[in-house]
Amino acid sequence: MLSNVFFDELIKVGVRYKNWVVLDARDSFYGENDFKKVFGERYIEVDLKGICINQAVGLALTGKIPIVLGGAEMFLNSLKEIQDNLSGNCLNIKMVGIGDTKAKDHIEKSPYMNVIAPTNEADAKTAVLSMIEGYGPIYVHVI
Repeated sequence: MLSNVFFDELIKVGVRYKNWVVLDARDSFYGENDFKKVFGERYIEVDLKGICINQAVGLALTGKIPIVLGGAEMFLNSLKEIQDNLSGNCLNIKMVGIGDTKAKDHIEKSPYMNVIAPTNEADAKTAVLSMIEGYGPIYVHVI
């Protein structure tokens, strides 16, 4: 699965960026222990998916770089918050959606939003670097 390649690369690179905070709102926690091990106190498991985007906004306003992990449906359900809070203010928040492409199709219409959709393993690894090096709201869609 491309998502496994992407997350493995994210974990490898994550040790170098101390201002990252991972907000994990996925239903199934792939590599949960690895994320906790690498990110330590910078790993937050989010139970209330509806407030995840707002938590990311708060962290971004304090200078952190939130990486929100979730099912694509969660991002689709949070589209208004994404468009109003992230895109409109061009906040440096990274989102990683897993699954259905419907969310990607809607999110890429948001202003100032960059969308990355890797199609193979090499693209998935490159997507991590693109997400890291890019400033502003970025949505990465992995399957």
